[in-house]
Amino acid sequence: MRDAARVAGWELGNEPNCYNKTFRIPISGADVAANFKALSRTLAARGAGRFLLAGPDAEIVGDPQTSNQTLNGRCGPHMSAGDFFSWMEAFLAAAPPDLAAVTWHYYPQSHRWPDSGPAQMLTPAFMDRMRQYSDRMAALRDKYLPSAQLWLGETAAYWGGGLPGATNAFVDVIFTADQAGTLATTGHQGMFRQTLVGGGYALIESPALAGDVGGGHGAGGEGAAAAFTPNPSYYLAVLWHRVLGDCANVVDVSGGPAGGSPAPVRAYAFCAPAGASATRSMVLINPSSQPAAVDLAPSASGVRLEWHLTSGDGTLTSRGVRLNGGAPLAPDAKGDIGPLPPVAASAAGPLRIEPYSVVLVQLP
Repeated sequence: MRDAARVAGWELGNEPNCYNKTFRIPISGADVAANFKALSRTLAARGAGRFLLAGPDAEIVGDPQTSNQTLNGRCGPHMSAGDFFSWMEAFLAAAPPDLAAVTWHYYPQSHRWPDSGPAQMLTPAFMDRMRQYSDRMAALRDKYLPSAQLWLGETAAYWGGGLPGATNAFVDVIFTADQAGTLATTGHQGMFRQTLVGGGYALIESPALAGDVGGGHGAGGEGAAAAFTPNPSYYLAVLWHRVLGDCANVVDVSGGPAGGSPAPVRAYAFCAPAGASATRSMVLINPSSQPAAVDLAPSASGVRLEWHLTSGDGTLTSRGVRLNGGAPLAPDAKGDIGPLPPVAASAAGPLRIEPYSVVLVQLP
């Protein structure tokens, strides 16, 4: 405990609601809460100073409407969505009052299911699974620990190491942007993507840590090459923090198609980030094959700034991403990704959103 003051935060265990499946040791939410109270007392007694306590990192996997997919193969076939929320409620009802962040894990599906892949990731049913769970988690947090933050402590489109050609490809930019927008508008302050490095869902690719999909997080041997290459969603994460502020709301998109049938554009409005000249910012997501034109502020004056993210080669499985139609993004020789500059447009004009793209916008 000599270095306790240097620790950013403390958690206890990982996915304890699955211990019955993983270790053949069933443990209730109330029992885990008692362990967290003991950890809190221990940290206080050992002079840890001001410490951040987060948990319980309970996991749920699958479609809330399809019980045979929910947690199948993870926490056992009998752990339904209802069981997960009952377990979580028992934990929160007995959790220590100094729990600073309520954390949970969510994966929509295993990569092993036959329908897993890029096309599935952009279907409304698959994209909407997150909201059904995040709304319920926010309600439980508000009921028992309203002062605590709410974090999705681990997530990707597919668990078990991810799915190459999907979770490490451009399609993941579209999917992840919508998931992050959903969480921001359902009372969540944090989304922790699985993983930064390692496995088929990494934000940063490294041959040394690619691992075998299905084996978890991957591992590399000593002396392996340490070449780190950002996957497309890494650039989304960077721009998300640079362009968008903290507060968020869902936007009811009004506008027409730029051609063909209406595109199902999804949009989320944010405050502008600190220090920006803009007054507000947005992210707009087009998960369809049709372009769209949206009127954001037809009576506004001045210019807006736009960051358009599209596939590196025009396919959903591309490992590259283009910014504003330029060359595929890549770090320079020093590993720097650069400023990622926007394009300017009249704030009053319609915004064209290309098929299968994400646009981040700052408005005057």
